[in-house]
Amino acid sequence: MKVYGHPMSTCTRKVLMTLAEKGHRADFVMVDIMKGEGHNAEHLARQPWGQIPAFEDDDGWQMYESRAICRYLDAKLRAPR
Repeated sequence: MKVYGHPMSTCTRKVLMTLAEKGHRADFVMVDIMKGEGHNAEHLARQPWGQIPAFEDDDGWQMYESRAICRYLDAKLRAPR
């Protein structure tokens, strides 16, 4: 799994917190929105509005919008015992 975002982003932190609560990790890929990296072609292919976070599953399935990502992770991942 990969989370594309910025550590100062509240929405990125929501996704990372959901992963932590479920006892899972994901590769964090920094998108430096302060330098405009959210609007480069590579990121726009993941997130058409140039926002963060974006998410990629182990199967290559991609999604964006932090609330949708959190709901997906909650449904997919089991919590640690």
